Amino acid sequence: MTLREKSDIPASVVVELLNTAKVDPFVIFDAKSHEIYMVNPSMSLFWKPKRPYEQGIKFEEYFFPANGQNTLFVEELLEKGVTIIRCPYSGKDLVVEASQISWNGKRSVFMRVNDHSDRFFDPLTGLPNLGYCRIRGENYVEDLANAGKTPAVVFFDIIGMKLYNNANGFSSGNEFLIHFAAMLKKQFAKDLVCRGMNDHFIVVTDNVGLEEKLCEIRKYVKGTISKISMDLYVGICQTDTDSDIIDAIEKAKLACNIQKKKGDKFIRQYDEDLHRTLMLHNYVVNHIDDAIANGYIKVYYQPVVRTISETFCGMEALARWIDPEQGFLNPGEFIGALEESKQIHKLDSHVIELVCKEMREQLDQGCSVVPVSFNLSRLDFTGCDIFEVVEGILERYKIERDYIRVEITESIMASDLYIQHEIEKFREVGYEVWMDDFGSGYSSLNTLQDYKFDELKIDMAFLSNFNDVSRTIISSMVRMAKSLGLKTLAEGVETKEQMEFLKSIGCEKVQGYYYGKPQPLKASVEHMETSGIVIEDSNTRAVYSKIGRLDYQEILPGQS
Repeated sequence: MTLREKSDIPASVVVELLNTAKVDPFVIFDAKSHEIYMVNPSMSLFWKPKRPYEQGIKFEEYFFPANGQNTLFVEELLEKGVTIIRCPYSGKDLVVEASQISWNGKRSVFMRVNDHSDRFFDPLTGLPNLGYCRIRGENYVEDLANAGKTPAVVFFDIIGMKLYNNANGFSSGNEFLIHFAAMLKKQFAKDLVCRGMNDHFIVVTDNVGLEEKLCEIRKYVKGTISKISMDLYVGICQTDTDSDIIDAIEKAKLACNIQKKKGDKFIRQYDEDLHRTLMLHNYVVNHIDDAIANGYIKVYYQPVVRTISETFCGMEALARWIDPEQGFLNPGEFIGALEESKQIHKLDSHVIELVCKEMREQLDQGCSVVPVSFNLSRLDFTGCDIFEVVEGILERYKIERDYIRVEITESIMASDLYIQHEIEKFREVGYEVWMDDFGSGYSSLNTLQDYKFDELKIDMAFLSNFNDVSRTIISSMVRMAKSLGLKTLAEGVETKEQMEFLKSIGCEKVQGYYYGKPQPLKASVEHMETSGIVIEDSNTRAVYSKIGRLDYQEILPGQS
């Protein structure tokens, strides 16, 4: 293109028009040699030349000190189109835009300079935006490092902003954001404070003594008078002059997001532990298919014992990942990652496959087997047709439905109607459906009222102190279940005292380290044999299954 494209205006008129202080500051120079062809008078208002203009002078010679550092790389600028530099004359920011043109038939650079551009500033708060931070953030990091400080990127996430807008109106929400921005500028007066997307803010500051300022800012947010409560979470990433500012922002954001899920504190540093966690998360997401194909996913079984007869009556199937690179991975290290990446159905389908495969091998060898339960995630019902998957696997290995138990949490039942209908299909064709972690959610009683279950699993872990109060709570749970015709199983049982108590209140089954830890099938069965706990046969299981729905404490002598 040329400056005279689609115009018949003579070149002399164009030059005269451009060469005036009324035109935005610009300079035109050769794209290869950087020899200046033209610079208009208003340029000196923003960028004072370092030496007088003379024919053949180059761009760098004219604007930068002879022994100084050139902070502007023309080729890089042409790729970006726009950048922000610190003026070597005033120390202030200059917005520099550049494009290639044809000037008198030569490939040239047309560069415009200004001290402000709306594209780099948030119109609501007046703060620099993320685009500004991308360009200038590393300069602030360098300044902090040169001053002997410890540079850090701080990511702020205001919690409750959407509800605040709904409750108070968007104008009030905007007013809050303006005040919050002012609060940040007050606390970080000499630092870079930027607004990101929506209710996110970013600060580049010194990591030392930071927590006191953050507590003050959070106090301001939580003290906001509103119809709903507000809160603040913060992620911090320490950085240096060799690091990329965008990478540091992303790490600070990750730290913030992870802390939001935990909820115990409002500040989280991106440290080596978090880095390892995220690297493992990424590894899991990208290697689940390989792990399944190569046999790295194993099923460990934890035995279930019937209290009234102390017989081996069942097992729970638990996934383990034994990786040649990462070693032994516990469920907490891979289940969350698979749920977040919507791949949990791959794991759960494979676990069901392994359970039925091993059960068929046991049956073919003439060994006695017990029912096995497995957990289903809400995402199993959206990631695949999990009902058809289970049915297909059982048919392939010729396993009866009576040997398989489906465990779900109440949060699944709070999902949409489609998922509720799919779960009910399991019961309709003969599977037992158990409610896992009963009592750990606020809506457990409503769930029991609205849906049908065969058994409740009570997690002893949420009653950390095994005292009179916890005994009363557990006893009430068991009796309520019996009154509804439900069987009960307590998991997390670790002591004989707990076992004897559960037996005395009519909780018919227990699971936990008192009887055995999760192990591969052969090791788990051998452990029960060496412990003298015999396998319950199917006829006895059918009888106890009926008895288990009764409340022993209410059956008087002579009643049946």
